[in-house]
Parts: sequence; structure tokens; C-alpha cells
Amino acid sequence: MEWRRRAAALTAGGALATFAFRLSMPAVAGILETAPGSWIAGAAAASAAYMLARATAAVASGHLYDRAARAASRIPSAAVALMAAITLAYAYAPGPAAVAGLRWAQGLLAGLTWPVVQASLALATPEEVRGRVLSIYFAAGTLAGIAANAVYAAIASWPPLLQLAVSTAAFAAAAPALAATAAAPRSGRRAPIRGQAAVIAASILVAAPTGFAFGELSYALLSEILGISLASTALLMALLAALSTATSYLLGWAADKGWERQALAATVAASALSPLLLAMGGVASAAGYVAAMTAASSFKPLSRRYLSRSGRPGAAVGLVNAASNLGTALGQALVALLA
Repeated sequence: MEWRRRAAALTAGGALATFAFRLSMPAVAGILETAPGSWIAGAAAASAAYMLARATAAVASGHLYDRAARAASRIPSAAVALMAAITLAYAYAPGPAAVAGLRWAQGLLAGLTWPVVQASLALATPEEVRGRVLSIYFAAGTLAGIAANAVYAAIASWPPLLQLAVSTAAFAAAAPALAATAAAPRSGRRAPIRGQAAVIAASILVAAPTGFAFGELSYALLSEILGISLASTALLMALLAALSTATSYLLGWAADKGWERQALAATVAASALSPLLLAMGGVASAAGYVAAMTAASSFKPLSRRYLSRSGRPGAAVGLVNAASNLGTALGQALVALLA
């Protein structure tokens, strides 16, 4: 069936691009570690620059998808190819400001890519399985992140340029798969405007307190809290991400079975709990990471499932991407100020 082939291609492309980006995170964190100044502040600045740029571009790409889906569907493949080219430049960055600038550029490209891919996948999938298909899409990204952490642990002793070359190759491999993006709106019941606004607002409430668990900041912070190396941190992050993946799928299944609101409420509660656990330190901080990852990885498919029933699904998905990116940037900026 056509929707199955498209879902498989987009899931594979998304996973490859996620692998590429997540592999670059500890590599870039390592570059910042050797740069002058606080590397936690530098990592937070790079992560915040990425999220702010992605938020801006996400709104534009979502509106474009609604107005000219055929033209918008050509963006993801080209944007990911450009990300591949930018990745190698980190090895030559003269300092934290240059790293933040490169992350900003990649953020713009990511913002142009993912709302289009997610809206296309949601609209091409029958509503009765949409929650699970989207959960599998995001779970594949999580598993790709686990693989990236494991690969980084194995190549941590390599020069940064070689580490980034592996990331670049994965970005290049993802580009053809994302060419499967297309427009296929389906009829069905519409989500109420008030409900759409609530979900978009909730994305900030989920993203802000969980921002510490994403980007270069996540590696720098967990490494400092537990006093372990970046290679060990990468392996631990892989384990914590695996624990959050199963929960995300279960919540997607619950949404498909009619418990959509309850599943969304559970993600908001987990996000509120995560920084409290982090502040406790030790093993509790690892539990805080699990709660943060579970909240974020579960809210993504649940919110896209709900907003795919909007009258303008591209714009709605773009807005929820933007709101969550802004929330993450705010949370990371707060950590940077406190570092």
C-alpha cells in the first residue's frame, strides 16, 4: 500500500538524519570542551541557537506546506543535503561563537524539513493507526540516537574531523529517502480550535523543563553531574533513551484506542517532574533524564496526531514544532545563565 511505503521511507530518512545529528552532538561538545570559557555555557548557547532558528523556520515551512504542498515536499531532501555540508565545518570552527552560528544555520534547515515530513506522514496515514505510525517514526529517531551514542563511544578517540565525517555521510544517505515527502490530506473529524491551541501551548510546557536533556547541553550537563567521560555519557544516554522509547509507543497505542487526552496529560506531568529529579543529583538525575526524554518523545507523536486533524495541518504542525523549539531554547538558556 502506498502509505506504508511512504511511511517506511520517511521513517528511514528521519532515523538516518537523526543518527547524523545526534552523532555530531558529542563531537561538537568535545570541540567546545577544548575551547576557552565555560563549555556548558558554550554548549547551551549552541543548542539554544539551533532551537531558535528551527522555531522560526518551522512556522514558515508549515504554512508553505498548506499553500503549496508540492513545492514544500522538495525541501526536506535538499535541506538535509545542505546539513551534511555544514557538519564538516565544525572541525574548523575557531570558537564557541562560530559553533553557535553553524548550529543556527542547521536549525534553519531543520525547521524547513521536519514540519513538512511530519505533516506529510500524518496525513498519508489512516487515522486508526496514525498514533502508532507516528510513535514508530519518532521511536526510530530515538533508536537512531541510541545507535549514534554507541558509535560515538566507539570512535571517541578519533579526531573531530573524522567523527564529523561519519555524521556527514549519514546526512547524505538520508536525503534520498526524504524525497518521499508529499501531500495527501485525508478527510476525517476535525480537531477543535481551542484544543489545537491547548496542544500548541502545552508543547512549551513540555519542552521548557525538559530542555536540559537535549542537544550538546545534555552531554555536558550529565557528564558534569556524574563526573564521567563523554564516551561513558554517550553510552548512558543510549540506555536512558531506550527506556523512554517503549513508553512512547504505549502512549501512542493508548491515543489510537481513544485515550488521547489522558496520554497528553501524562507527558505534561512527566515533563514537570524531570527537573525536580535532576536537581536531586546522583541516580535521581538519571531518572530526571528518563522522565524528560519520555515526556518529549511521547508528546511529539501525540501532538502531531491530534494536529493532523486541523483545517491547516501544515501550519499547525509547524507551530507546535516552533513552540516546542522555543520552549527548549528557553530551558537551555536558563541553564546557560546558571552555569
